[in-house]
Amino acid sequence: MILTAKEWLMRAWRIDKEIETLIRSRDAAYNRCVSTTQNYAGDCVSGTKDPHAKFDGLAEYAMQINAKVDELIGIKREIEAAIEQVNDGTYRELLRRRYLCCERWEQIAVGMGYDYRWVLRLHGRALLEIKDAIESHIAPVI
Repeated sequence: MILTAKEWLMRAWRIDKEIETLIRSRDAAYNRCVSTTQNYAGDCVSGTKDPHAKFDGLAEYAMQINAKVDELIGIKREIEAAIEQVNDGTYRELLRRRYLCCERWEQIAVGMGYDYRWVLRLHGRALLEIKDAIESHIAPVI
């Protein structure tokens, strides 16, 4: 599968969102594990015969999160190497903010001191430059 420069760069963004979702799911599972109810006698009950069984799923979440974090680190290294090939420092900053730091366009505009629309124009130019870097040094991109 051949990716556009933007799609290639967005890989880190997507994995970052997957990690956030896994963390929310893990936290919800943890909250279910530690929640208890009281019976009429005032004793706390967990709702299962083996109270430790509820924690087994947490280990699975931890392994999934760790695997995604490892994948994210590898992809961010690839993206950083491609960004380093871009000659223009403004383009590099914009690309890092967007694709490594996952900043929204408004945040990038404020952080760089540019108008929102100008940042979008710069982004288009930066994509053209990084496309060449990706094609010649990293991976095939259209």
